[in-house]
Amino acid sequence: MDIVDALNNAVIRGVNVRVVADEGASNTGLQGNINFEALFGNTNGLMHNKFLSIDADSPLNAWVIMGSMNFSEQNIYSDYNNVVIFQDQAVAKAYRIEFEEMWGGSGISPVPSNAKFGSAKTDNTPHYFKVGDTYMELYFAPSDQVASKIDAALSTTDNDLSMALLLITQNQFRDKIIELNNGSRWIRGIVESINLIGSDFNALLDAGVDMVHHDETGQFHHKYAIIDYYYNEIGGPMVINGSYNWSAAAEEKNDENTIIWHSYNMANLFMQEYAARWAVSATNIEYTESRGLVMAYPNPVSDNLVVELEEEGLNVLIYNSLGVLVSSYFDCSESIEINTNDWASGVYQLLVQDDALRSFSSIKIVK
Repeated sequence: MDIVDALNNAVIRGVNVRVVADEGASNTGLQGNINFEALFGNTNGLMHNKFLSIDADSPLNAWVIMGSMNFSEQNIYSDYNNVVIFQDQAVAKAYRIEFEEMWGGSGISPVPSNAKFGSAKTDNTPHYFKVGDTYMELYFAPSDQVASKIDAALSTTDNDLSMALLLITQNQFRDKIIELNNGSRWIRGIVESINLIGSDFNALLDAGVDMVHHDETGQFHHKYAIIDYYYNEIGGPMVINGSYNWSAAAEEKNDENTIIWHSYNMANLFMQEYAARWAVSATNIEYTESRGLVMAYPNPVSDNLVVELEEEGLNVLIYNSLGVLVSSYFDCSESIEINTNDWASGVYQLLVQDDALRSFSSIKIVK
């Protein structure tokens, strides 16, 4: 009830508070004493958004809160989620446009007869923004054909893709991921719900993608992907994030929002969380001795790692589980030996690169 209490107190201070919620959810916090109006919507899907637009008319005090987290006790205290809070008037206004389309108007009271949810909405918001020095794209489902925007972002992957997903049932994304994996990119994913009807988890696993099931207590409720974090040269890293599950329902029926961040700093923040989750969930994956350009052995290793390359002149980069570069070797011969005595136990990523060819291997250090 802390959030509802905060909203009630805001009304007392003179703030115009408006809430849109999914009509099929329990919404127990909105069933008690509230002194603001709420509208419940989307009869054909889910009002699945989780965003706040705050003081959108204030150039210096407009804020947006968005991400994957439902405003529920379980999602806040028990489950794995992300919340992004940032200040920008233009983006806050875009979110308010989306809100008021569902609200049915711009007034303090909703207009249910004019409210639009799901497929009834139109593509009526701007999509391209610069927040400080960061470029970003903003899309709402189902009006903005979000799957095509995510697919286009995935298609830019030049080096590596890390996915954190509650589920993946959208075949379009499955096919794109397999295509990227077959094209010698380093692809890996953590997924919570792997046994749903239509789940693409096993298909990706069978195609050779490094996919793992989330193996911690608490639901893995994320819906984000990090593109080219380890190769910040062509276009820069990107993060895809929001409420949009990688499913047909999110694309066709649900009210959703997605931001594509073009930002190394944002990618770094998400990678720190991703690496921590990967370090736990990937402990039982099978480590292969060779993949593409490189053979690395023994694996697991405790002291000395031998890396054999198929040609001279390649660069070898090794990152720890936090995404930090721990060792690098440039213009290598066909075989190098790396002393790992001072490295902590854990999962490391070994990348072999030149201007055109790349190879990726997971290395496990065991002491």
